[in-house]
Amino acid sequence: SPTSGDPVLDRAAARGRAPALMRLHPLGVGPDLWRHAFLEVCWTGKAGSPFNLGHQSVHPGNSLVEAVSETGLIGGLALAALWLALLVQSYRAACGPPGPWSRIGYTALNLLACTLVIGFFGAPLHEPATAMLFWAAAGLTQVALWGAAERTGATGILVPHPRPFVPRPV
Repeated sequence: SPTSGDPVLDRAAARGRAPALMRLHPLGVGPDLWRHAFLEVCWTGKAGSPFNLGHQSVHPGNSLVEAVSETGLIGGLALAALWLALLVQSYRAACGPPGPWSRIGYTALNLLACTLVIGFFGAPLHEPATAMLFWAAAGLTQVALWGAAERTGATGILVPHPRPFVPRPV
């Protein structure tokens, strides 16, 4: 994030600006437009702001805030729902019968939970290594849950169901 060199001015200029951006653009500002919209709309729009458009904002320091700002409330809720569903699925796989699938579910649960916690302080899905680990853990969760869990309980709808392969002409 940009800085003027004076932490007091920086905090005063940034306070309440992310919610202001979300109010101005409820459907989001568009992918990868956080830095431009945040500087142009919020920081330069506040009287006495030490920032100008020459400053460079990298990211807000919170993946969920950035997702809501870029994709709107619906996109942010979709990302939160995805994370929640994957955490519940990996928890169900980890709590399955002892065996290799429950260990894979436990590992995926730890990877997904760590990525979520890191998401509150940075942008893990913007970095190739952590994004790859996130999506690999998401895929392993589906396989582990399919292999280890029974399809009962309140979260039974989250268990992937096999579909028979039916060849179709192209």
